[in-house]
Amino acid sequence: MKKCVTDDRNEKAKYHIVSFSGGKDSTAMLLHMMELEMQIDEVLYCDTWMEFPAMERHVKRIKKLVEDAGIKFVIIRGGYGSSTVDERFYDNIKADYTKIADQEF
Repeated sequence: MKKCVTDDRNEKAKYHIVSFSGGKDSTAMLLHMMELEMQIDEVLYCDTWMEFPAMERHVKRIKKLVEDAGIKFVIIRGGYGSSTVDERFYDNIKADYTKIADQEF
Protein backbone atom coordinates (compact mmCIF):
# COMPACT_ATOMS: atom_id res chain seq x y z
CA MET A 1 0.00 0.00 0.00
CA LYS A 2 2.97 2.32 0.47
CA LYS A 3 4.40 2.08 -3.03
CA CYS A 4 4.71 5.37 -4.87
CA VAL A 5 2.74 5.73 -8.09
CA THR A 6 4.17 8.09 -10.68
CA ASP A 7 2.69 9.84 -13.65
CA ASP A 8 4.53 8.73 -16.78
CA ARG A 9 4.20 12.22 -18.25
CA ASN A 10 6.29 14.01 -15.63
CA GLU A 11 7.49 11.35 -13.16
CA LYS A 12 6.10 13.24 -10.14
CA ALA A 13 4.67 11.15 -7.32
CA LYS A 14 0.89 11.26 -6.99
CA TYR A 15 -0.91 11.80 -3.70
CA HIS A 16 -4.09 9.72 -3.49
CA ILE A 17 -7.03 11.12 -1.53
CA VAL A 18 -10.24 9.14 -1.07
CA SER A 19 -13.39 11.17 -0.51
CA PHE A 20 -15.47 9.33 2.10
CA SER A 21 -19.08 10.35 2.83
CA GLY A 22 -19.91 7.50 5.19
CA GLY A 23 -22.56 6.17 2.82
CA LYS A 24 -22.69 2.64 1.45
CA ASP A 25 -20.97 3.43 -1.84
CA SER A 26 -17.97 5.34 -0.47
CA THR A 27 -17.62 2.80 2.34
CA ALA A 28 -17.58 -0.10 -0.13
CA MET A 29 -15.12 1.73 -2.39
CA LEU A 30 -12.75 2.57 0.47
CA LEU A 31 -12.81 -0.95 1.94
CA HIS A 32 -12.30 -2.51 -1.50
CA MET A 33 -9.36 -0.20 -2.23
CA MET A 34 -7.82 -1.18 1.10
CA GLU A 35 -8.47 -4.86 0.38
CA LEU A 36 -6.70 -4.52 -2.99
CA GLU A 37 -3.85 -2.66 -1.25
CA MET A 38 -4.24 0.31 -3.55
CA GLN A 39 -2.31 3.43 -2.65
CA ILE A 40 -4.33 5.64 -0.30
CA ASP A 41 -2.49 8.54 1.28
CA GLU A 42 -5.44 10.22 2.93
CA VAL A 43 -9.16 9.72 3.52
CA LEU A 44 -11.21 12.93 3.59
CA TYR A 45 -14.55 13.07 5.41
CA CYS A 46 -16.78 16.16 5.71
CA ASP A 47 -18.80 16.28 8.93
CA THR A 48 -21.93 18.32 8.20
CA TRP A 49 -23.09 18.19 11.85
CA MET A 50 -26.35 16.77 10.49
CA GLU A 51 -25.52 13.06 10.64
CA PHE A 52 -27.66 10.66 12.61
CA PRO A 53 -26.04 8.95 15.62
CA ALA A 54 -25.77 5.63 13.71
CA MET A 55 -23.80 7.38 10.97
CA GLU A 56 -21.51 9.00 13.54
CA ARG A 57 -20.79 5.55 15.01
CA HIS A 58 -20.14 4.11 11.54
CA VAL A 59 -17.69 6.89 10.67
CA LYS A 60 -15.83 6.33 13.96
CA ARG A 61 -15.46 2.62 13.17
CA ILE A 62 -14.19 3.32 9.66
CA LYS A 63 -11.83 6.02 10.96
CA LYS A 64 -10.27 3.54 13.39
CA LEU A 65 -9.94 0.90 10.65
CA VAL A 66 -8.27 3.41 8.31
CA GLU A 67 -5.90 4.76 10.95
CA ASP A 68 -4.98 1.24 12.09
CA ALA A 69 -3.90 0.63 8.48
CA GLY A 70 -1.56 3.62 8.74
CA ILE A 71 -3.66 5.91 6.54
CA LYS A 72 -4.36 9.52 7.49
CA PHE A 73 -8.08 10.22 8.15
CA VAL A 74 -8.99 13.91 7.90
CA ILE A 75 -12.30 15.29 9.14
CA ILE A 76 -13.51 18.67 7.90
CA ARG A 77 -16.14 20.10 10.22
CA GLY A 78 -18.81 22.72 9.68
CA GLY A 79 -19.58 25.47 12.15
CA TYR A 80 -22.48 23.95 14.09
CA GLY A 81 -21.98 23.18 17.76
CA SER A 82 -25.07 21.30 18.92
CA SER A 83 -24.62 17.73 20.04
CA THR A 84 -27.71 15.97 18.68
CA VAL A 85 -29.49 15.80 15.33
CA ASP A 86 -32.67 17.26 16.87
CA GLU A 87 -30.80 20.21 18.36
CA ARG A 88 -28.97 20.85 15.09
CA PHE A 89 -32.25 20.68 13.14
CA TYR A 90 -33.91 23.24 15.41
CA ASP A 91 -30.77 25.42 15.44
CA ASN A 92 -30.98 25.60 11.64
CA ILE A 93 -34.68 26.44 11.68
CA LYS A 94 -34.10 29.10 14.31
CA ALA A 95 -31.20 30.57 12.33
CA ASP A 96 -33.29 30.66 9.15
CA TYR A 97 -36.23 32.24 10.99
CA THR A 98 -33.93 34.85 12.55
CA LYS A 99 -32.58 35.79 9.11
CA ILE A 100 -36.12 36.20 7.79
CA ALA A 101 -37.29 38.13 10.85
CA ASP A 102 -34.36 40.55 10.57
CA GLN A 103 -35.10 41.43 6.95
CA GLU A 104 -36.82 44.68 6.14
CA PHE A 105 -39.70 44.48 3.68
